[in-house]
Amino acid sequence: MEEKNKKSQGKKYLGIREIAKMAGVSTATVSRVMNHPEKCSAKTIEKVTKIIEDNHYIPNDTIKSIFANESNIIAVFIQDINNPFYTKLVLEINELCFENNYMLLICDTEDDQNKEKAYLEYCIAKRCAGIILTEGYSWEIFKNADVPVVFFDRGRDEKSVYVASDNYESARKVVNYLCNLGHEKIAFVGAMGDFESVQCRYRGYRDELKVRGVTFEQQYVYGERGYMCAEMGRNALRYFLSLEEPPTAIFCACDILALGVVNAAQKMNIKIPEQLSVCGFDHVMDDYFYVQLTTVEQDVPGIAKALFEEIINYQDDPRRRIVKSKFIYGETCARVQG
Repeated sequence: MEEKNKKSQGKKYLGIREIAKMAGVSTATVSRVMNHPEKCSAKTIEKVTKIIEDNHYIPNDTIKSIFANESNIIAVFIQDINNPFYTKLVLEINELCFENNYMLLICDTEDDQNKEKAYLEYCIAKRCAGIILTEGYSWEIFKNADVPVVFFDRGRDEKSVYVASDNYESARKVVNYLCNLGHEKIAFVGAMGDFESVQCRYRGYRDELKVRGVTFEQQYVYGERGYMCAEMGRNALRYFLSLEEPPTAIFCACDILALGVVNAAQKMNIKIPEQLSVCGFDHVMDDYFYVQLTTVEQDVPGIAKALFEEIINYQDDPRRRIVKSKFIYGETCARVQG
């Protein structure tokens, strides 16, 4: 035990004061050597640098960020880290951060406002360079945050910087495709009222039905509060099959919902696409389906790039950046059987 204590006592992190003392200069001079070497003489730089290198000095980032008034940390707030779409988005943002000498802080909020507040306070204390705020119920606590905030698919005021996919237009393409296959009983599944992206896709669904002359029926809309998960998709299918006239096609607001619908249909011996057509949204779950899902591919690298650019080049100038998506012709949709 004594030997262990001696080892731990001997393990000391060198601070800026120790560096200054060893070099025979002030702490301000050491700081200038590290941050503004152009203001120091070659002799001073050489002396201080040698001590730093010999002792493997690691700057205290917290102190450094306080003096710099900003750190190289970018935070991303994620409501549901289990959603493959957000996992992919985080990976893309992280790669951009790494390539540009930023560190990514992942804040898994689970849509809990108390967690969001705690993470926000931490980000402010750490002088974060910015926050990427993905989907969730509220934006009010971020309204006057003393840190740049860029919104992705989240309700916000008109004075915010906002990035999103072309959710509305893409949803219309899905419904148009299903109508061209002869479907008129087209259902919609999503977390109604909770997520801005779902609201946009729902509006696109309704508007395209109207354009195509198909009567909108409320009974063909299924929604629950909370996370969009496979269980919600399974519940939706059970509900639709209880109707006197079940839908012939189901448009799911995300691929996870579509997975629930397809798996439940398979267990019920409902053939897809022969007896039921299914569409998703995101194109991030190909490995989970036994056939390729008909869906909309969000440009995740493009979204990540737009969010990253808006953070590092942040200007308090409200604007919207819409990133185009791509329709994927999969194998889960077919023409209505006569």
